[in-house]
Amino acid sequence: MCIRDRHTGDPPFKSEEDALNLIINYPDYKVHGYGRWICELKETGEPIGWAGLKNQLDDVGIIDIGYRFLQQYWNKGYGFEAAEGCLKYGFEVLKMEKITGRAAIENVHSHSILKRIGLKAEEEKRDCHGIKAIYYSLTLKKYQKITR
Repeated sequence: MCIRDRHTGDPPFKSEEDALNLIINYPDYKVHGYGRWICELKETGEPIGWAGLKNQLDDVGIIDIGYRFLQQYWNKGYGFEAAEGCLKYGFEVLKMEKITGRAAIENVHSHSILKRIGLKAEEEKRDCHGIKAIYYSLTLKKYQKITR
């Protein structure tokens, strides 16, 4: 039986080596020029999670804004800070036309973060892992209006 994260559908890493292998072989920067970033505590450099933008246009038709943090760092504002930075980078630097975030129905904290950074709920559907999720999005045009 494969244990999966209840909010994302992804299996957890079995070891630090597995996580490192994913990072080393992560193709998104070569293919698209952007991807996910490691998130670290400013004071210590300790890794606490990741955040970033993922091109999933071919798979599910979206540029996905995503973030995950170790549980001991939940509810401390890191998700919001990371998501806000990713959104700004996507629109202001990469000039993306639309950014989408997905949150599993029961993941109330992610719903809150996506709304707070300006994304609007679009629809409920099963995401790429088969989990019921609400899709949120924001266009460049609307982002420019709310940040002026």
